[in-house]
Amino acid sequence: MTPWYQIRGQYIHFLSGAENLGESGDTIPIFLMAINLIGMVSPDFGTTSGKDREGIPNSLLEAMAWGIPGIATRHSGIPEVVEDGVNGLLIDESSPQALARAIARLVSDPGLTAQISRAGQATIAERFTIAACVASLEESYRVAMQLAQSRHHA
Repeated sequence: MTPWYQIRGQYIHFLSGAENLGESGDTIPIFLMAINLIGMVSPDFGTTSGKDREGIPNSLLEAMAWGIPGIATRHSGIPEVVEDGVNGLLIDESSPQALARAIARLVSDPGLTAQISRAGQATIAERFTIAACVASLEESYRVAMQLAQSRHHA
């Protein structure tokens, strides 16, 4: 189990991906309700052994949907979702100092934390509902078909 840390009177617990949160997915919503912020900060986060990268981590989207403010690295597709200081905080990869500053910023500024929480939920509600994702996929196909037709007729 990873240790607890105290920053400005607040206790912080860092979880690793290896910690067992329970046997079923039912424990995840309960766990999410108990945390105050999420950090997506591993230097190789979302990179597979073949060096492929995950576009946008689902765990970040789920946390935002629950109103959990996030701190994330400027990695892969994360900056497409997280607008620094608006619906989350973005930091440089491999920078423990930047992570510490971001945690301290959220811990010491409840107004910012609440604003990021609300904006994160709004981002998910606007851009990541099933209807929004289907509309985006349909638009991608429409553009691809137009491009293919224009090349075929050229």
